[in-house]
Amino acid sequence: MRESSTIPEDVKQRLNWLLIFIVICFSILVIGLWYLQMIKGEEFKERAVENCIRALVEDAPRG
Repeated sequence: MRESSTIPEDVKQRLNWLLIFIVICFSILVIGLWYLQMIKGEEFKERAVENCIRALVEDAPRG
């Protein structure tokens, strides 16, 4: 019979570090999105409203 395959300790340790790195990166992204939505959200909303409403004056063509 075959022996059950086991993952070597160094590979397990590398996978754990990779998982920690991925969790940290994801956490940074989530915190950044939270900051933009909750802290800066009102500012961006005001800027969007100011940006979408513009008065353009065009001279009518003559002739």
